[in-house]
Amino acid sequence: MRSSLLRPASVIIGLSMLFAVVGCGSDDSADDSSAVTIAAGTNDSGGDTATSDDPSGSDGATPADCAALTDAAGRMSVNWQLVTQLGDKSDLTSWPAADSIVGTLSEFSDQLDTIEAQVGGNAAAAEQIAFMRTANEIVQRGIGGDAAAPAELSDLLGDDLVSTLTRKTPILQASGDAGC
Repeated sequence: MRSSLLRPASVIIGLSMLFAVVGCGSDDSADDSSAVTIAAGTNDSGGDTATSDDPSGSDGATPADCAALTDAAGRMSVNWQLVTQLGDKSDLTSWPAADSIVGTLSEFSDQLDTIEAQVGGNAAAAEQIAFMRTANEIVQRGIGGDAAAPAELSDLLGDDLVSTLTRKTPILQASGDAGC
């Protein structure tokens, strides 16, 4: 008998695909920035700049390096998915190596720096960037062999997988609000 509830893996895959699309736009056309903004839940009509109700409090100007922000946000989205999945792995041998071909965990801190430089004035995004930095520090220790890291990461992330995955939403929304 088939269950009507979605399996956690299906939810993860679905959310990953949604956030990968949201975070991996190109700055080649105005439609890409509006896709990010609309998917993030704002009511933008497709323009190149943020709306007047921009939660970051900015004047709606496009960041100096939209290409870097878009790239970092897309990579962050993949890495956050990986970090989230590590939260339920209590054995370090099941964690990826630092040079894993999936994601760029070794560059996660740099990606967060790039994003923070562009949208760190947005309080909601800044809060999630700080949370992700804490998680990343634990992951990096775990990849380095710290046996206490899996339990610390599990405690930090908690049991609500969807809430943990959606922590990237304010960051992606701030990127869209910034015009990227």
